[in-house]
Amino acid sequence: PQVLNQFRMQFKGFSETDIETLKAFLLDDDKKWFVADLLDHLREFPRDLLRPMLYSAVIEPDASFNNEFIKPCRRVFDFAEIQKILLDIFQNGSKDEKIGVLKALYWARPTVYSLQVHSGGKVTEQQGYDVFGWDDELKSYNYDFNFVEDKSIFEREHQSQQTAYKEQLKVILSEFYKTNDIELKYQIALRLPKELNDYPNE
Repeated sequence: PQVLNQFRMQFKGFSETDIETLKAFLLDDDKKWFVADLLDHLREFPRDLLRPMLYSAVIEPDASFNNEFIKPCRRVFDFAEIQKILLDIFQNGSKDEKIGVLKALYWARPTVYSLQVHSGGKVTEQQGYDVFGWDDELKSYNYDFNFVEDKSIFEREHQSQQTAYKEQLKVILSEFYKTNDIELKYQIALRLPKELNDYPNE
């Protein structure tokens, strides 16, 4: 962590060679964790590393650890862009890759949403977004629940994120009816809303 924090302070960007090296590391069972830690210490990283990071999450066999690759992506890139990549892997991937995407979707949640607040018998709705701030004391990003109320950002971003989420439901529900594989059906069912009212009207 100390070395990574020093790197964060001095970071000026990756060369093309750096990017290709990190992509290769992400396909290695041991070296991929270095890339996840490294990118999790940087304010931002190149878009060229987004898909390889998400793919590492998809092929990680232990679903307890796939979030290590998703967290930095969710902090730096837009929800809709992340969804597009994951759904592309889902639609064109093997059964194992499809299941890996479904497990990754658990962590790849919208960052802009409305929140019901219960106080003194009253229920109010707040509109805003998740913020992932750097913690100077811990020398890491804070991914705990950090909701910031901001109606203007909500109004600007919510529609595109909702559209991406609806596309997610459409794609995985279509696969549920298309596949004959019971394990894949089960994994899809885990990602689907449980109540009819939670589905988009269309």
